[in-house]
Amino acid sequence: MGTILGSVLGAIFMTLVPELMKEVMDWLPISGNTALYLSPVRTILFGLLIVLFLIFEPHGLAEIWRRARRTFHLWPFRT
Repeated sequence: MGTILGSVLGAIFMTLVPELMKEVMDWLPISGNTALYLSPVRTILFGLLIVLFLIFEPHGLAEIWRRARRTFHLWPFRT
């Protein structure tokens, strides 16, 4: 809604987080039936992550990026 950077970072976030969660679930030593039952848990965790992100960071990923840039802008000379 606010910036192009936010849209790009949001698309990256929405693409990479489910893939990372899938990789973590595949890495866990889980048998066939258990993996079938845990598949909805991954979706629920992803939804919960989005809701928590909206609650604790309402200005989005672009604002996190701006804060990080401001922090490191004068990094060695910061008082």
